Amino acid sequence: MSNLQALNELFEIHQEEILKDYFTLLKFKSISSEMEYKGEMLACASWLRDYFTQADFAVELIETISNPLVLASWDKAGTDKPTLLVYGHYDVQPVDPLELWQTPPFEPTICTGQVFARGANDDKGQFFFAVSAITTLLKQNRTLPINIKIVLEGDEETGSNGLEDIIPKIADKLKADYLAIIDVGLKNENQPSITIGTRGIVSLTFELTEGNTDLHSGTFGGIAYNPNRALAEILASFYDKNGRVLVNGFYDDVVMPSPTELALLDISLNTDELKREYDLDCTGGEQEFKLEERKVLRPTLEINGMSGGYSGSGFKTVIPQKALAKISARLVPKQEGSKIVTAICEHIKARVPAGIKCNIIVHDNRGQAFRSNPQSKICRVCSQAFADVNGTTCATVLDAAAIPIAPTLAKYSGAETVLIGYGLDSDKIHAPNEHFGLDRFKAGFITIGEIVELLG
Repeated sequence: MSNLQALNELFEIHQEEILKDYFTLLKFKSISSEMEYKGEMLACASWLRDYFTQADFAVELIETISNPLVLASWDKAGTDKPTLLVYGHYDVQPVDPLELWQTPPFEPTICTGQVFARGANDDKGQFFFAVSAITTLLKQNRTLPINIKIVLEGDEETGSNGLEDIIPKIADKLKADYLAIIDVGLKNENQPSITIGTRGIVSLTFELTEGNTDLHSGTFGGIAYNPNRALAEILASFYDKNGRVLVNGFYDDVVMPSPTELALLDISLNTDELKREYDLDCTGGEQEFKLEERKVLRPTLEINGMSGGYSGSGFKTVIPQKALAKISARLVPKQEGSKIVTAICEHIKARVPAGIKCNIIVHDNRGQAFRSNPQSKICRVCSQAFADVNGTTCATVLDAAAIPIAPTLAKYSGAETVLIGYGLDSDKIHAPNEHFGLDRFKAGFITIGEIVELLG
């Protein structure tokens, strides 16, 4: 019997128990961005601690400035065997707007082979197919061919501040030969892939105010400088007509990959699929670059939210006292988050009209982009495992999103790093009706088992 056949049989034998644990994990309302769920965060971390303890792992909950880390390890393969560090996060996004969910977000439901729940994919489903594969193999064989460390954080959805802060103090506990960050997806449902890089992210909110109250637009129109107008003018000044960002210095450190580097990557895009799935015409970004380059190789500056004045169903003739916008930038390698944030702040302040006050809150200025070596052993092994399980070649891709902790975790673990997962863009992570296919959960289980075997 081949290893893949054995892993398939192993999943089938233990499927009921594995899915029961997966569903229990999904029931925790581990929303890290809202303090009212602090108890749920602690309960989820405690459940994970007990899960690993029962699987014969050494486990500890490590306190951070935010939510605890779950650190589990099994080191009985011996000092002559390599160590694989697996990363995931147990916190999830808020569920709003709740009325758009077809099933309760924390009551996992199977429909047409998909598990619907918040966290079904991001990231509970993703890390748990890995965790369940490793623990089930250990239970079955009473040993593993390599040493394993697993770190699960509770702050990824809010910037990984807890792990970022404490990681220098616990670096020795995270040392490994290989690091698998399990929080990404496939190129598409017919194309397995490994990910060797992400963009970075920085974010801020700026608020413009005039006077001390909302004003009657008849009485004060022509006298007061409307904060909504000032907001619109500043936001419009971010771009030229071709989508190029006009913030001074924004592109100073951007370096495009060499032809040799590009030859190792698949950055192709299926525009027909984007149109069909999202009704998207793909007209954004810097028009001088190809669409696939704009998606993963170029930095962006986005307006994530705007508010000011009355937006109810009726009408209110008001000049609002304040208006605000939420801004984020996606960064590429060589760009420094703090430098980009400073440039954006200076751009905004230089364009605030007389009489308007401006307050800027920087949420995160650390978000560096990440790249790993596509020819490293962990990348080659994972690529082979994905190809073996899916019966087709495995692509090497970049992720346009950000995993803020990736460069820090790679640095302090000292490990060759790869990002893997079985998510799809259509899984609606961060949105109502998030879901994850049971077929992909099973494929993930088998893939991790194959990776462990190949590394050993």
